[in-house]
Amino acid sequence: MAEETGIGIRCQRCGAPLDVTPETIVAVCKYCGFPNWTAQAYVYPIVIVPAKSREAARFFEKYIHEDPDMKGLADKVTLKRIETVYVPVYFATVAVESRYYGKANVTLTKVEVYTDSKGRVHTRTKTRVVRVDVRGTYNGVEDIDIIARRSVDETELRPLLVHYRKTVFAGGKEGVPISQVNWEEVKGEVLAAEVAPQAAQTYARDQACDITYGKVKEIMENKAKEKAAAMNPGWIPTMVSWDVLRIPCKAENRWLSPITLVPYIEAIYSYEGKLYRTVFAGWDGRRVYGEEPMLALQRAVYFGGALFSSGVLGGGGLAALAASAGHSTIAAIVGLGAFALGMIGSYYLSKESLKDVRVEKEE
Repeated sequence: MAEETGIGIRCQRCGAPLDVTPETIVAVCKYCGFPNWTAQAYVYPIVIVPAKSREAARFFEKYIHEDPDMKGLADKVTLKRIETVYVPVYFATVAVESRYYGKANVTLTKVEVYTDSKGRVHTRTKTRVVRVDVRGTYNGVEDIDIIARRSVDETELRPLLVHYRKTVFAGGKEGVPISQVNWEEVKGEVLAAEVAPQAAQTYARDQACDITYGKVKEIMENKAKEKAAAMNPGWIPTMVSWDVLRIPCKAENRWLSPITLVPYIEAIYSYEGKLYRTVFAGWDGRRVYGEEPMLALQRAVYFGGALFSSGVLGGGGLAALAASAGHSTIAAIVGLGAFALGMIGSYYLSKESLKDVRVEKEE
């Protein structure tokens, strides 16, 4: 641990003064390079996932020269900055239970075919609403990731943690105690933890209950539809509304990891005078988040998609809607749906075609 003297914090190895703030977990001596772990590193157990910091530039070069969209731009790309950053994360497992109950109004529809007095065939749609009760018990286990850093942009951190669970956790590996790493091999900026374990456990329970609410509500809606359909053979349930919806949640913490320093490598590069940012997992170099220039071909694809949506879907849907007027409710609904889908798709794709940056991330 770094030594505090009357004139400040000094390096354990050479005695040189260190630049330390209240947030500092590790202070690397600028004179001898020795990592000095500060008091914060000993308040709670901390483990680290060692980054391949020395390979950071190779990760970037591999991406630029092998990515299908970027390899054609490699000669015009300039790397401006690249660094390794460790973000503190808790990994939690929470058991949840819910004894749910609800009173639902289920709307059902039925299409009938009939022949009028002139022998013409028509269809008509009937609707009815039935009321059903739904109750049951749900038990589950949720894995929750808690970034132990307040006010951070999680845009690239969430994809990073998705990849972490797919690789490190899936491989049965965990971080190592910070005192056991060779800092010269893995060094990077370490972000301080701002969330204590007790707060992390509370947050994990809250998150688990939020997830449970969504899952149980879907289960209840499906049960309500199944029950209403069984009571009304030949009718199709289409919509559920609730007079009573009770989804209590009991959550119990099963496991909480130590603070785990998860590394990412951030690269800032320029292309034709504009800056872009890409993020790699520090332990294997997988790109988990990236900004890329919008190429002319990609812009054309978006624009073509917008024309297709507005012309084929939107126009076709409007034509179907007009043709079905007064004759077929089903055709009218399909036409209206196609028109709306075409307009939404056209708006979205047109907006994308005007952007200078595309974003890709790990799912």
